[in-house]
Amino acid sequence: MENKRLNIILITISIIIFLVILYMLYLIIDNESARQYFNINDIRNIKWVNTQENIELNVDKDTIKLIIAGEDVLNDNYDFNRTTGEFILKDRSEKLYLRNIEENSIVIWYEKAEYRLTKSE
Repeated sequence: MENKRLNIILITISIIIFLVILYMLYLIIDNESARQYFNINDIRNIKWVNTQENIELNVDKDTIKLIIAGEDVLNDNYDFNRTTGEFILKDRSEKLYLRNIEENSIVIWYEKAEYRLTKSE
């Protein structure tokens, strides 16, 4: 009889521990998915340039404009994913990502190339 009671107590404790672990995993995953790494307001309405490669980026409220070597590469509406830094372009297959934001410079990734841009004076 004692052995049966001990088994029931141990099984109950095991189930409680298992449920606590599942709940902790849920909290960790939920917290990580809610994390926002990029804020679009940090780069909006600022002219970003790279004079060596002749690149210019302008991000307005609804429109993003990217000029590479004097050619208008992007001039479209966008949505911004704050977690990944992706600019989701309307009606386009190209990918544009914001990789890093610093006080006076940003790094973007567009179509297999990474560009470092600085604030224009």
